[in-house]
Amino acid sequence: MLSLTKRQILFISIVLIIIIGFAIYVNSLNGKFIWDDEGLIKDNLYIKQWLSLPKFFTEDITAGYASKSNFYRPFQMITYMIDYSLWKFNVIGYHLSNVLLHVLVALAIYWLVNILYSNWLLSFLTSILFIVHPLHTGAVAYISGRADSLATLFMLTCFIFYIKHSYTKKLNYYIFMLLSYILALLSKENSLILPALLLFYHYAFKTKFDWKIFLSILSITFYYILLRSVVLKSMLYNITGTTTLFDRLPGFFVALANYIKLLILPFKLHIEYGKKLFKLNDFKVIAGAALLLLFLTYAFRKRKSNNLIFFSISWFFITLLPVSNLYPINAYMAEHWLFLPSIGLVLIFANGLSLLYDTREFRIFT
Repeated sequence: MLSLTKRQILFISIVLIIIIGFAIYVNSLNGKFIWDDEGLIKDNLYIKQWLSLPKFFTEDITAGYASKSNFYRPFQMITYMIDYSLWKFNVIGYHLSNVLLHVLVALAIYWLVNILYSNWLLSFLTSILFIVHPLHTGAVAYISGRADSLATLFMLTCFIFYIKHSYTKKLNYYIFMLLSYILALLSKENSLILPALLLFYHYAFKTKFDWKIFLSILSITFYYILLRSVVLKSMLYNITGTTTLFDRLPGFFVALANYIKLLILPFKLHIEYGKKLFKLNDFKVIAGAALLLLFLTYAFRKRKSNNLIFFSISWFFITLLPVSNLYPINAYMAEHWLFLPSIGLVLIFANGLSLLYDTREFRIFT
């Protein structure tokens, strides 16, 4: 057996996460510009000159190539501007940035899980399972999928600094917390769910709640909604069609059944699923509704006896809400929408492996 200090274990864990992350996606570096990459990068006049930087905050993401969209993601566009200043149209540089972001997300997961559960092995396994999961290729290998990595990275760091500030009251943690949340909101709209996650954290871990800190998060949320409403004249996504909640609800159950299946068996992956509607008597609708009831019941029963199960399942469903299509969006499901929610179920898988490691007593580090 090998005896290592906590600092040595931390160093080895970080190095392994970085190496594995780049090894998994090294084959994506030579990928071409495809689909939205053409407009957001190749044909985008704004990213080619730094004088256009203010326009990212006053227009939608497609304005740089004379199109219209209801996506307001200034920071995503700023990263393309940085990439262009470094690489021009060398696609390797853009893919390299995406892989780097994916690795940073995995490191943030390691940090957060370690803060929550003080278990280096659980943290490491969660990060590794996340970074290698094939379901995330849409967010990593597809350059325009970068918004998911950016938003998740800054939501996680905001969560981390929120916890650290709540214990230490250090000003630097408070500043980093607010800055992270701002960057998350400017990266992707689903970051609006973060206040709900923070409230749930206090409930799940029975920690002291400070209204003053939370109100600063809510104030940023309010100003973001106001800014987005003024810039785009709408708060959420670009909506087409006239479907009702009752029309879309069966699709949520189908998506849920598919998501859980893909998290366990990630085969036959697709970048696009479309805006399909389903009937209530569809088998997948029934299966999805049953899974929802099963998972929520199980989580509720475990809320006192197993915090990790309760927290992980709740994380999955809370972070899935913004892309559930209960409020109409541009598809009934998409694999890259699982980038943030998947952390919850990956944490459960990692916990199982960690427990197996302990019970089998084939420890490497002691």
